[in-house]
Amino acid sequence: VWGGLLGGLAAICGHNWSLFLGFRGGKGVATAFGVLLAISPLVALILMVIWIVAVAVTRISSVGSLLAAGLAPVVAWLVGLGWPQILFALAAGTMVIWRHKANIKRLLAGTELRIGDRV
Repeated sequence: VWGGLLGGLAAICGHNWSLFLGFRGGKGVATAFGVLLAISPLVALILMVIWIVAVAVTRISSVGSLLAAGLAPVVAWLVGLGWPQILFALAAGTMVIWRHKANIKRLLAGTELRIGDRV
């Protein structure tokens, strides 16, 4: 169990801080979702619904990502996953939130772009 979960965390880290991109990369949302899909399709589905509803209501993608990331360990616990999977969800969610620092600053300042806004 731990080997697969650590491999999943390594995949998220590799996406977020790619060796080939000078230790820069994405925010890990899709990669974390893919790993969660392999660990627990039910948790992944619930978090996807949370993301969709949050984005539909706010029209801000980062709000959906932050909400799903923050709720990942809670949802994992509620569906009855074991502690290794709950800790994975906590670690993955923390990484996603950490990578969204700039988005959080823009959200607090009221300057985060909404879907459909022009740059």
